[in-house]
Amino acid sequence: MLEENPGKVYLDLGSGSGKSVIAAALLGKFDKCMGIELLESLDEYAREFENEVLSNKDYVLNEIREINKNLEWTLQKYFS
Repeated sequence: MLEENPGKVYLDLGSGSGKSVIAAALLGKFDKCMGIELLESLDEYAREFENEVLSNKDYVLNEIREINKNLEWTLQKYFS
């Protein structure tokens, strides 16, 4: 989980499909999250992806939590 950053802005230069920006918006505590992408096709994809994720925000967050829980269990099993 990203640490709290009140008053901070998350900026991703060359943000590609926007996944890191969306992750920061969902998991981080930033006042603003934004990405800059020069390739028009990637920018269009990122906007579509953003709309899809935000319309299913609760589902996506639950999936992320489940992945994190499973990862922690696996790491404990193999590295304890």
